[in-house]
Amino acid sequence: MTAEQTESPVNQQTVVQWLQQHPDLFLRHPELLDCLVLNHTDSVNTTSLIEHQVNRLRLKNQDLEREMHQMLETARENEQLMGKIHRLTLDLGGTNKLEDFFLLLRKELKDSFNADHVYIGLFADKVDENPEIPIDRLQRDNPELAPFQGLLEATQTSCGRLALEKLQFLFGRDNPIRSTALLPIGEKGEFGMLAIGSENPGRFFPGMGTMFLELLSEAISHRLALQEATPQRLIA
Repeated sequence: MTAEQTESPVNQQTVVQWLQQHPDLFLRHPELLDCLVLNHTDSVNTTSLIEHQVNRLRLKNQDLEREMHQMLETARENEQLMGKIHRLTLDLGGTNKLEDFFLLLRKELKDSFNADHVYIGLFADKVDENPEIPIDRLQRDNPELAPFQGLLEATQTSCGRLALEKLQFLFGRDNPIRSTALLPIGEKGEFGMLAIGSENPGRFFPGMGTMFLELLSEAISHRLALQEATPQRLIA
């Protein structure tokens, strides 16, 4: 017995009457057209429904094309970004002095990665006292670091808008920063932190990809770890 034979005529009639009373149903719920099975006939009404289905398919194809285009653009951007971080890592690895390392890092972040402002804060017991090194030296008992404690103990980069007290600590009073990428340097922030500030409120946002920033943090951590080990190698 077919499904049509088991359906109640009363129910079918009820549906027909309801559709007659609501002729705009498919306009209000065009997704229902995806479920219809239609045959080509000379019926004007049927042809109209087929046209609606064709239009729906065309719109779906356009959406898929847009998604594919966006995916390709994202892939190209990621490829360019990885090329930049690769070149930056090689250039940083070629520096002999720690001050040259951080001077180059600041320059490249602004020139090649369009960073509006860069903050590098390292704990004083983890870096030489050389005043030529372009960083802020942090004291571990500084009470102003309390709002950053969660970040320093985390292993992930934080992106988005920061509270006023954090912004002022990093970039000074009356700064124009509207979004920030803030990342710990080293295991649980053992060396300090790096902040990249943007005047564009949409540049950094929660949930964005942070692989580039994490690679950057690893490169800084590796250099600082080598710097710490150098005196020990010389003594040995």
